[in-house]
Formats: sequence, structure tokens, C-alpha cells
Amino acid sequence: MYNLIRQIIAIIILPSIIWAQQIFFCRGYTESGEPIDLFIGNKIPINQSFVILLRTSRDEIDNNIIFISIQKSEARFDQNNFNKMLRPDKNKNWIAFNHKISEEGIYTISFSDFNKKKLASSTLRIEKSQSKKVDITQPGYFTPDLRIVFCERVVNGVPDGVLEKISLFKTNGEAYIYLINNMPLKSNKLLVNIWRKKTPDSPYDEFIDTKKFAINYEWYDTFFRYRFEKKGEYKINFFNEKELLLKTAYITVDN
Repeated sequence: MYNLIRQIIAIIILPSIIWAQQIFFCRGYTESGEPIDLFIGNKIPINQSFVILLRTSRDEIDNNIIFISIQKSEARFDQNNFNKMLRPDKNKNWIAFNHKISEEGIYTISFSDFNKKKLASSTLRIEKSQSKKVDITQPGYFTPDLRIVFCERVVNGVPDGVLEKISLFKTNGEAYIYLINNMPLKSNKLLVNIWRKKTPDSPYDEFIDTKKFAINYEWYDTFFRYRFEKKGEYKINFFNEKELLLKTAYITVDN
């Protein structure tokens, strides 16, 4: 009898675990719907463009129409609330929505299906932005304009643990690649091509990988994580959405 009860409970609970929905607040996302640069503690500066990313553990979102609702806590007037209908792409298990909020406060973000059944909800805090100074005094490939930083992590939008070399042993070849400019990047996409020297004396003649990231036209900076699988000398080219070269960076990967 006890085992039967456990099986019944498992049947009731399991679907909500398997088909879990999750909301992320971030500055961008990859082509596969992975969040880029999450906002720590769901705290977002006022007037900051951000992405609301809904992911499901299913292979795809099985709703043709999804509604997003953004409601300010203790709001007196309806103009503080926002509602919009979204149409998820087929064969994707995520949907992203860009937004900006110009009033401080606590907001509840909810997604629901066509029948108004709630799929997921989360809260965020909009607060006054705090000025931050990024102090980057590292290798000589930086220019006065766009700068590229290889680091161990990015904390609250600031690179931490700047790397001059990347180790296959210490970090499994993984590093964050951080870009910062003295003016908006003015592109909705960041294209990245990665090349490697086949031998120490050869040019960068081995094509390794290409990546494409969705970013915000107004951003001054962005970053992504990458894993290098071989040791060697690498060249990384960064392009905007018009495939114009923004910057080239170089890094060594060793044991």
C-alpha cells in the first residue's frame, strides 16, 4: 500500500519537474537560447535594456501563442503594467523578449498560455544605476577603442581574474572573452571567428570555430564563454552584424 501511494505521488509531481519552465534576466543570449550575462539577484539598473528569457525543459514550446505580463508591485495605475502577445519559434524550447523599464520598483514577470494558464513567473528589482569603473591594465593588444579581455569569470559585468594565457589543465581550456568599448557597439549581433597556428612558425591557417551572439545595439560591452580544446596560438576576429571587422585579439593556450 505504501509503495502504491509513493507511485501515485510520483505520477502527480513528476510532470511539473520534467516540464519545468524557467525565466532568466540577462543582457543577451546565444543562438541556442543560453543566457549571456545574467543580472545578479535579478537587479537591473533603471532604463537598462535587458532580455527576459523563458526556457522549458521540453524539446520545444508547445504553445503557438504566449502572453507576457509585467506588473509593478503596488502600482496605482494601469500604465505601470505591460502585456504583450508573443509567438514562439517552432522547434525551439525558449523564447526571448527585449524590454526596458524607466521606473524604479519591484516587478513581477509572468508568462501564460492562450487560456491564461500561468507557465512561469519571477520578480525583478529596477533600481538606480551605480557607476562602475572597469580597470583593465593588461596585454598590449588593447587599443584606445574596443578592448578584449580574457578572464576566469565576469562578476556584475566586470571581468575578474584576467588571463594572459589559458590553461588546459587548470581551467579545462575555458575562459570568458569580454569586450568593452568607449561608445556603444552599434550592432545587434557579434560574429566571432577563431583561427589557430598549425605549427609555431606557420600563419593562423587552421580554422577552428565561428560563433554568433545576439547583443543590444546600445551596449558598450558584452562577453561570452568559450572552451579551447587544443594548445597553441590563437587569433580571434570580432565582427559586427555587417561583417565589418571590429577587432582582432590573440591568446596562447598551453597545458
